[in-house]
Amino acid sequence: MRSEPKVLIIILNWNQYELTRQTLCSLNEITYSDYEILLVDNGSTDDSFARLKKDFPGMHTLAAGENLGVSGGRNAGIDFARDRNDDYLLFLDNDVIVAEDFLGRLVEALESHPAAGGGQSLVFHFDRPDLVCSAGGSFFPLICHHRTRRTNSVRQPIQDDRPVEIDWLGGVVQLYKKAVFSHIDGFDEDYHPYGCEDAQMGLDVKRKGYSLLLVPGSRIWHRAKAGNDWLEFKTKNNASAMVLFLRKNTHRANFVFAFLWHLVNYVLRYSFIFLLRGRFTQLRALMAGLRQGWTKSIP
Repeated sequence: MRSEPKVLIIILNWNQYELTRQTLCSLNEITYSDYEILLVDNGSTDDSFARLKKDFPGMHTLAAGENLGVSGGRNAGIDFARDRNDDYLLFLDNDVIVAEDFLGRLVEALESHPAAGGGQSLVFHFDRPDLVCSAGGSFFPLICHHRTRRTNSVRQPIQDDRPVEIDWLGGVVQLYKKAVFSHIDGFDEDYHPYGCEDAQMGLDVKRKGYSLLLVPGSRIWHRAKAGNDWLEFKTKNNASAMVLFLRKNTHRANFVFAFLWHLVNYVLRYSFIFLLRGRFTQLRALMAGLRQGWTKSIP
């Protein structure tokens, strides 16, 4: 009989040797003992996957052969785990540093809450280690809006160090009981390459009757991406994902209200900001993303 529940940690890599290496090195220092790592390579075009396999020979590896996006890559990890005896699946970004006890605290919280299907760590900025960048998410069904909870909304949970219920788990770190995937197929691959798949998963899991937890005592630090090319890609991708999320989760009765809220608080607001600051490439990216989200065919 195992003394600890078994965890499979699923990490994606795509042409990012050094970031992924540092994350894997960080995991080597954790105090939790019963875990294994699966590295899913999302069609890297450099030698990062080969180098990582050589540097960390004890982990499992899976080559996707193409870039499946976040959802597709993580779903490949879920498929890998289906016939294994893992109790938990941990989806972890490849650009984080973890506290030594982060996994033990996550598992302990979920073991203590039988109704919980998943939980996440408190995520801090790597460059501002005292500043929270993700404490999970909130969902506002009337306007179909999902929002990341940050420092101001989690001061008391941080002080109390007690798990609190949230609406969805942030994409950086998500620990789910494996039993959840007997009821949920996996991450929604319509959100490609990424964006809103974490919020969508949270809603899907809660609709099956599970709760989700923020575990403030479990902590990790996340590196932020930068650069103009990244900002344009992020703007387009986020706009497309926002529209898809709206289409998938808004009820007919409140669609018009939710649509108008997003039009004012997202489309018009960001269009004005980009125009005011002369960021015309981002404005074009925003419009392209909105168009992509509305025209994409979904089941």
